[in-house]
Amino acid sequence: MKKNNAEIKTVNALDKVFFDGEPCLTETRNTLMKNEVFSFQVCVKPETTSIKVKCFIDSDINEYLSVRFVDCVPARNAKNPYMDDYVLEGRGNNELYPDILRPYKKSGEIFVGGGWQSIWITVDGKSRLLPVGKHIIKIRLYNTYDKKAWDAFDERCVYTLEIIDGELPKIDIINSRWFHYDCICDKHNVKPFSERFYNIFGNYLDNAVKHGMNMLYVPLFTPALDTAVGKYRKTIQLVKVEIKGNKHCFDFSEVKRFLDFVDSHGIKYFEFSHLATQWGAEHPMKVVATMDGKKKRVFGWEDEAVGKEYLSFLEDFTKELKDFLIKNKYLDRVFFHISDEPPIDAIDSFRAIHDVVVENIPNAKFMDALSHEDYYRNGLINYPFAGISTFDDFRADCIYYCGCMCRNYETNCHLVMPLQRIRVLGLQMYRNATKGFLQWGYNYYYSMLSEREIDPYSVTDAGGAFEAGDSFVVYPYNDGVINSIRYETTYDAFQDYALLKMLEMYKGADYVELLLENEGVKKNYKDYPRSAKWQIEFRARIHNEIIAIQNSKQ
Repeated sequence: MKKNNAEIKTVNALDKVFFDGEPCLTETRNTLMKNEVFSFQVCVKPETTSIKVKCFIDSDINEYLSVRFVDCVPARNAKNPYMDDYVLEGRGNNELYPDILRPYKKSGEIFVGGGWQSIWITVDGKSRLLPVGKHIIKIRLYNTYDKKAWDAFDERCVYTLEIIDGELPKIDIINSRWFHYDCICDKHNVKPFSERFYNIFGNYLDNAVKHGMNMLYVPLFTPALDTAVGKYRKTIQLVKVEIKGNKHCFDFSEVKRFLDFVDSHGIKYFEFSHLATQWGAEHPMKVVATMDGKKKRVFGWEDEAVGKEYLSFLEDFTKELKDFLIKNKYLDRVFFHISDEPPIDAIDSFRAIHDVVVENIPNAKFMDALSHEDYYRNGLINYPFAGISTFDDFRADCIYYCGCMCRNYETNCHLVMPLQRIRVLGLQMYRNATKGFLQWGYNYYYSMLSEREIDPYSVTDAGGAFEAGDSFVVYPYNDGVINSIRYETTYDAFQDYALLKMLEMYKGADYVELLLENEGVKKNYKDYPRSAKWQIEFRARIHNEIIAIQNSKQ
């Protein structure tokens, strides 16, 4: 609508609205379950060069609503030549992309320039069940620059929500995005595992759990990830080690504190940090120990992962680790990593480490990101996470994606991708009976191989090495984080999965499978209707079917 120097529209959350673009997924109503989290946008564009807007929400469900505004970040390396064509039309490198969900200041005012600005409104039924029925949300926007137009943008901006008398079932998928604890320390200037660290880490963790994460990467030793050969990341080591002659002594007190802490915040599964270096298991993880009263690095790039000394260390370590896990009743919730994305020629060194762990922890569960099924076929990993780009060759129950998976319409979280490409993941996970999802970058704020720290607000591509958006989905903010629209959309994907499981409860799995097949969602991660409009209509169809079933039973 046009009124008093501004154009205002209510828009679906799948619309990535650019300053110089045009909102295309306009809507004024929607439906959701009592325990759903749901977002929509209010987009405003002034006719003048800029206005100062204040937003008020008037609704009977105000206590369930939160308001943020969408801010932009630069993307230098957004679109690589090998990408497929399902990217945002007309968008490319060296542009500003809407991504950050910034909280309003206390004044509740934001500046709006001469283009479109999105205000992101979220309805939270997860923390407390929403009341069933129809609810009107009036969005009142005031131009505080113009005293005469104080009431300028008012009652005609209305959104209607219908809350269905039903609850999404609990999501049964393992869900992990790797935390990078050194990045938390760097961005918030805290020491690892200090009291202030735990306060800030708790805020990061609560945000992740709220968005469906139930598995956490645990740094028993400094993670052997994204590190240049011969260099080391900041020491992030929970296990305290002392070497007395030929004897290895272990103190698990900080491990217990950490596991108890994350358990109390809602984490169900623990994935222990990798026992060898990335992409081949050639070298041990970095291990710091106390010797003769001094701390020093005792294992690293100079050593072989299958060397006698390191395997002896692992043997002593896993024996005591098992006792600790049994005593504290955590053993059944633990998964072990050996090496991330090992090539096929690393299988012998991989096996040597695997066998040491199994000798002392016979029922140990192993997980790793893989492109080769040989590790699974040889019994070295019982929870393989297959890359979605090679899923047709290796159809594992668990999947992951990373930056390079963008050539054949795979789902991913890059800034240049339409949000529907992120959200379709939920339907794909149902279609492929997925049991676990993994992504490597919750908060990786370094350049490639951790060679330097970056500012995620100005560098979104790991220093030019990765596709913008690949390495993090949250931004450091005060003593915690703020989210990206990509991360909110990922959680919506998991809710879509739960919605299909709900329909399955009523009509059976065969019915849902056939429905997805007929709609073009195939048993892989690249064949699906590439349309936000289709995604919106399909969700509405599922809701309507559930409503019809409920009405027929009354």
